[in-house]
Amino acid sequence: MKKKTLAYVIGGEARLVAETYKQDEIYKQLCEKYKVHTYIHSWTQLGKWTKDNEKYRYGDSPSRVTKYYPPDWKIVQNNKETIVNQYSIYNPKFIEVEDYDPDFSVDNFPCGQYISRARAFRSIAGFNLKNAQKYDYVWLGRSDAAGKGPLPEFQEGKIHCPEISVDDNIFRAEDWYYAGPYEMFKNLLPWADDPLTSIESIQRNPWIMELGESRVKNTHIWQAILTGDAGENIFLRDEIEWKLLTY
Repeated sequence: MKKKTLAYVIGGEARLVAETYKQDEIYKQLCEKYKVHTYIHSWTQLGKWTKDNEKYRYGDSPSRVTKYYPPDWKIVQNNKETIVNQYSIYNPKFIEVEDYDPDFSVDNFPCGQYISRARAFRSIAGFNLKNAQKYDYVWLGRSDAAGKGPLPEFQEGKIHCPEISVDDNIFRAEDWYYAGPYEMFKNLLPWADDPLTSIESIQRNPWIMELGESRVKNTHIWQAILTGDAGENIFLRDEIEWKLLTY
């Protein structure tokens, strides 16, 4: 039986690439079940989550209401060749590494993760949508999330994610990864092609405006990008046990 095809997309900063590859059972299962091609985009900058600052990672600190980064946050620069070498274990079909543009941050809130994953997704088309390779499914992920458990069964018109909850009366579909049919990710393309306009547009999104600046989290922005609003009828949770690795 011919395998379905899946584009495995990684974006964002290149954190703990080798260790995640070693620990993540999900990627290995995907490669067994599907014909997988990997597409990667990364920034050269790198901020490190450690055991000392990871409490800020999940929004447990009041300071996260007004400031995205923890107090001791430090940014280091990797060179492009180092990052390409790190990701070579995935044998990517395409990889692009760029310097982060400070204009992609709004009031200390970084929008680079949305742009990076979008550019990795865009690379599937080779910058030419008419000649884009057609995949059945897309797995939109990050470099530092490792999981184990059963793979989700993809459904037409649905997007799988690690967790669904209602927090402060707001529907939340966790953003560590999103996966589903290829067509569900076309809204990423404007973020790849014109990120500054996309940043302005998401700030005017009716659902994001309704939530208000103090309540908006990364996850909500992802939901609005992919579905236009909360996406309550689109997102499904998986049964995978996930963890984000720390330095």
